[in-house]
Amino acid sequence: MADPKSAQPRTRAQRACIVCHKRKIKCDLETCAGPRCTNCLRDEYECIPRERKRKRFTMSPSPSGGRPAGRLKREPPNPRASLSNPSMMDPVYQPQRSISDVDGTNLTEVSPKSMAGAANHSNSTPPGAVTGQPHYPHGGPNTSYLGRSSYIAVDVPLDDEEAPEIPQNFQTLNDRDVEVLGIQRVFELPPRAIRESLIDHFWERCWPWTPIVDRSWLKGRNAGMTNTMFDPEGESGTPSILLLQAMLLAGSRVSTAIFPSPTSGTSANKDITPGFGPEDFYRRAKTLFWTGSERDPLLITVAACLLNWWNPEGPEHFSTDTSGFWLRISVGLAYQIGLHKDPGDSSEDSGIRRRIFWSLVVRDCLINAGHGRPRAINLQLADVLPPTAKDFDGDERAAELFRHYIGISLVLGDLTQVFLSRAKFQPEQKLCMDNAVFRWLKTLPEHLQLCHHTSARPLRSYHFEARQLHVQYFTVLTILNRAQNTSGPPSTASVLASSFVVGIFEDFLARDEVRFLGPIFTFYLLSAGIAQLSCYRYPGLWHLAQQDLEVIFRSQNELAKRWPSAIGALKTLADVRSKISGRQKSTYFPDNNLTEDQAQFFVDFGPDLAREWNVLYGSQSHRCGNGNMPDESNRQVATRDLMTAGILSDLQTQAQGAAPADDVSAGRGLLPTGMAPDEAANGASGMYHQEPLLDSVPTTFDYDGIGNWLFNDWDATAMW
Repeated sequence: MADPKSAQPRTRAQRACIVCHKRKIKCDLETCAGPRCTNCLRDEYECIPRERKRKRFTMSPSPSGGRPAGRLKREPPNPRASLSNPSMMDPVYQPQRSISDVDGTNLTEVSPKSMAGAANHSNSTPPGAVTGQPHYPHGGPNTSYLGRSSYIAVDVPLDDEEAPEIPQNFQTLNDRDVEVLGIQRVFELPPRAIRESLIDHFWERCWPWTPIVDRSWLKGRNAGMTNTMFDPEGESGTPSILLLQAMLLAGSRVSTAIFPSPTSGTSANKDITPGFGPEDFYRRAKTLFWTGSERDPLLITVAACLLNWWNPEGPEHFSTDTSGFWLRISVGLAYQIGLHKDPGDSSEDSGIRRRIFWSLVVRDCLINAGHGRPRAINLQLADVLPPTAKDFDGDERAAELFRHYIGISLVLGDLTQVFLSRAKFQPEQKLCMDNAVFRWLKTLPEHLQLCHHTSARPLRSYHFEARQLHVQYFTVLTILNRAQNTSGPPSTASVLASSFVVGIFEDFLARDEVRFLGPIFTFYLLSAGIAQLSCYRYPGLWHLAQQDLEVIFRSQNELAKRWPSAIGALKTLADVRSKISGRQKSTYFPDNNLTEDQAQFFVDFGPDLAREWNVLYGSQSHRCGNGNMPDESNRQVATRDLMTAGILSDLQTQAQGAAPADDVSAGRGLLPTGMAPDEAANGASGMYHQEPLLDSVPTTFDYDGIGNWLFNDWDATAMW
């Protein structure tokens, strides 16, 4: 018969430390004389008493009236149609300068040894509706979006959000995870000066283009800060270590300090503190990501998106560390938490959710253009409204910049998809994209415009973000107007647009700001370089094109110091230039095939940035009656205006001399008289040369780097 004493349930200790509780071993903290239990004293761990607490959140939807994700009953809006009609409020947008000033907290130095012990109870930012953390009005933070009820639950109600709760210890770290975190030194942060500098660079250089971090996430929830980064109960106010390492990575990629290149291993600045370079931040953040130390799905998605900034190799190499890889990880996570569904204005986190989703859309479009690969996001299945100033806490200028960044990126992404498809680029498609680009240009707020609206179109004061936007704009024009007949003369519109790209990069070089540009600018330079190389047969253009090419090579060299994807593009342009040197020249100038329709895209600009302006645009403008630009009273600009979704009243520059609306039948009123649609699409206007452009180009062009799809129409007898 069993001993009665043994049959009684064992009494549990009323007090245990976190380490012993995590390791499921007996803790004598309650009975020992010292401040540490025997186990922590033996293993030299910091002994922290564990407090039993009730769960702070549930998996059920919030009763506060929040709308569950996946149950949208209204008609989905058209997100793209709203992007081109921003309001014109004008508060000053000034990025914050210091993490101490902005966030009201100084991140404390962390001891790796103390971290190793504390890691046993998970390095996570505890989810829940607490100050300084993402808020979840539609349910718990681990609630996953499911939309299947919309197509399988017709007669029988189905609640996709009803699911069994996950045990509390389901997502905890085991001993091996903790050991890996310690080996990778994931808890180490750089010294205060470096840390604050990198965070400042993130806010100033990265955040305007990827506004996926809420500043409140770095604010302390209490007046004081603890001396450990681990805070299982969410009371110390420290931000997520995963988020911090990802932000430090992004900031280091646009820092004024020159860190070692991922490929060269050398640095132009020998004073950089070892162990705190971009590769170190990336390794730590990646380790934290894959070990599951962060439990907050929104922060995990944000961190994965920020890991895009590492990008150690060009797209010609297979890698699980490139921006394309992390983009698809981010998109997969975004779909899981329903970021592709508009949260509605009643949600407290609607602004950050919209900003994260559209940041992913932009990244998808740019990587699609740079890599020539299919998109990851299908916008036809999304109904997220474009971000407004309300989503940026009232910062109208930040919202305007991001909205127009989204707009021009969408056009570039659509344009890339057209060229990647097997179907031929149809005139109707080009007309649709022309209208989208024209609408984008005419709705730019004044502070983002490039030139003044006076007769000579002088440049406005230098604005780094506005110049970056216009690099994208002129890149779209370069590709959109490229000559489709490979044996014909170069497209005047394409060459002129590429000359503007070069002029803007000249400003970047003069101000030493190429270091602040992302890797996609390698693609912009490549497309401009190809357009300039198409001028080699014409001596009147070639001497100007050579000057532009020198700027392109210098810019690519600067980008290659940080982004290895620039190396392949630089080598390709150099190889092509060497092959065409000394080729037989044609006429002194090519025939100017710039149509009045194409000239509308340059009428808001002057000659200051384009070295080839007078050669390519001057003759066209004289024919229109003005020495600097086409006479607006003689152009049928309003013909296109009527095609741009009724935004005539919102245009910054009103056009004169409107043509009758009947002339715009099916968009054909935009084509010059006597020109066939296919001629208008390639800008050649029927004037072709029979001689080949580049005799020695191999049949298969061996280049798999960034923007390789631009060479899809190269063959053995033609360059472009």
